[in-house]
Amino acid sequence: MNKIRKSPSISATQVEKPEKSRLSLRGSFALILVLFLGAGSYWLFNRPFWNSPVVMTAKIQSIQPSLISEESEITAPIFYFIINLPKKFLKKPVPYQISYKKGPPTHFISQVEGHLNPEIQLSFEGPKTPEVNLDRNAIRKCFTSDFNWDCLNSRQLTLKKLTQSSSTHEPTEWDLKWFQINDSTLSNDEQTQGLYVQAKQETAVTDYWIVINNNGAQQWVTLQRPNTPTGQKAFELVSQSISSIRVYPDLKFGRDFVDRSLAEVRLEKIKLESNSELRLSRLIETQILLIAKLSIEPGSLESFFHLAGTSTLLMQNPDPSQFFWSSMAQGNLKASYLYARDIAPLDPKTSQIQAFWLHIGNSGS
Repeated sequence: MNKIRKSPSISATQVEKPEKSRLSLRGSFALILVLFLGAGSYWLFNRPFWNSPVVMTAKIQSIQPSLISEESEITAPIFYFIINLPKKFLKKPVPYQISYKKGPPTHFISQVEGHLNPEIQLSFEGPKTPEVNLDRNAIRKCFTSDFNWDCLNSRQLTLKKLTQSSSTHEPTEWDLKWFQINDSTLSNDEQTQGLYVQAKQETAVTDYWIVINNNGAQQWVTLQRPNTPTGQKAFELVSQSISSIRVYPDLKFGRDFVDRSLAEVRLEKIKLESNSELRLSRLIETQILLIAKLSIEPGSLESFFHLAGTSTLLMQNPDPSQFFWSSMAQGNLKASYLYARDIAPLDPKTSQIQAFWLHIGNSGS
């Protein structure tokens, strides 16, 4: 009798298990894909991605150089460039200030700030080396050509500070230019070049000049101003200063220049000046030169000592109308003491700066 071969018994659960697993994987993949596409759509369309300098095409801006300083300017080095800094705005002195952030003497001071008035601030940031090698010509080509995805990384790295800013109000309008100061005495590679970015809101405007050297290193100049006629006047003044910038390959040029300027300062004569307005202007000009010196020699205890001394003189002025300049001087006195303590804590000059701070600065008088 022929035996009937039984097929191996396969339970329904054994057959369905692999199918369920495949369906589960497909479902998970589809869900991830939907989430990814959703996030991408939000990034591209819900945020003003296509209306930002990261993807805009920069207009070329040719600037005529300003080689002679105006009456409202003072020539000084700031890090690797020499510039005609605003020393007066609307006939009032412009005080400059440094804030304490650990770094000197082995690193640059992080920032130099000029206050055109209590609402308008001009700042200079220390040079930043890019995370990857970005040639200036390549950066220029990326920003002045129509947007393409190959340039996205270069654009984002160049504007990293802007893309990472956590402003509560998105600008309503952007402007982007590639500027070049066409100084005929310099070769094209030596001419000052970089990006100008303007972020405009309803009540405020921020202007950024990103000076880029041949190696791609950046120095940022930032002007924060109200969207008013006074703010526009500040922009025109600072634009005039920008046209005077000359970038140098090392710090020797700036050091020699500021040393000659400081050698001409006669502090004893300034102390004896009977005209309070002229005395104020001369003290603030001296502080500008000392801060310029510290931007290229952050380990100069002598400069911190003199910055503390001139700050003390500014704070001793009893005129209440000069409270604004006095408060800036107080910030410089405090920073001088903290930096001196880092650089040479046991030096007699540091002890004297501390005495200035304890006697005048710390009392707030």
